[in-house]
Formats: sequence, C-alpha cells, structure tokens
Amino acid sequence: IYRSADRGRTWTPSSRGFDGVARVNGLASLDGGVIAAGTDRGILVSRDRGISWSTAAIGGVGGSSRKILAILAHLSRAFAATENGLLRSEDGGATWHELRGLPAGKVLSLASARGRFQAGTDGNGVLESSDGGLSWRQIGAGLPAHSQVFELAATGSDLFAALYSRGLYRWDEWERTW
Repeated sequence: IYRSADRGRTWTPSSRGFDGVARVNGLASLDGGVIAAGTDRGILVSRDRGISWSTAAIGGVGGSSRKILAILAHLSRAFAATENGLLRSEDGGATWHELRGLPAGKVLSLASARGRFQAGTDGNGVLESSDGGLSWRQIGAGLPAHSQVFELAATGSDLFAALYSRGLYRWDEWERTW
C-alpha cells in the first residue's frame, strides 16, 4: 500500500502492519475515516489515514486468514466478498461475520446502486439485496448462463457488470434486464 498526502504528486509506502501480505484485492473507505483493505490473508484496517494497519477479526470458517476478493461500504455497513460467500461488519471494520442466506458460493465483486447492494458471483450472475444482505434475489435476465461477474460498477442509478470473457453489460431498471 502506498499513500499520498499531496493529492497524488508523491507517494510513500504505507505498509506498517502488512507483515507477509502479498496482495491487496480491494480497498474501501468506511464510516469514521476507517480504511479497509481486503487481502489474500484477510482484512486489514487503518484508523489513521493509512499510516498503520491492523488485522480485523473475522469469525467463521478460515477466520482472519480468509482470502478477500472485494470489499465495499454500503450505508452504515461494510461487506467483503470471499471464495465462500460474504462477510459483513457493522462496527467500522473491527469485526467481520459471515452473512448467511446468500444463494451462491464464491463472490467476485460488489457494488451499491439505487439504494441496494449487489454481489457478482462466480457462475450465478448478479444477486441483489435491498435489506442489507438479509435476503437476496437474482437479477440475471439477459446475462449469459453461468456468468462469472468479475467486476460490478455503479454510477448514479446505472449498474454495470463485467463478465469473464463475455463482455460488459448494463442493467436496465425499467426493463428489469441486462
């Protein structure tokens, strides 16, 4: 991790606490100025603008060594995509717990559009929740079967899905299709 204090003109290493972490897969800015980094070995958080980092506590299978594929702040919660589903934090990234009820295994990407939360999966298209991840519905009409959604992006009310070797799609809310 590198950080800039001058709007990107110069960069300095900011890896205190990253002992043995080889790859960062995602970053998110959480409430209270907290930064969360999803890595191949769990989640690290910084409460001092990225100067130092500490390991967040993760409950469930794999504990704090779980591989995090993406991370996102949505409303007052934070979510982390893993090879086994989703994690959720409600305390500014200090602790993370498995989110049950997601009808897919591996989650590759996360987005927040139109006040809802979306999860791009490995083979099950896009899932959407309007209640903070408690219940889900598939929004897959128009996507190829068994879509691997490697990236989701939202701008305004538009939601985009980048699929592994199958192109880029935009969700049409009015038509309810990609």
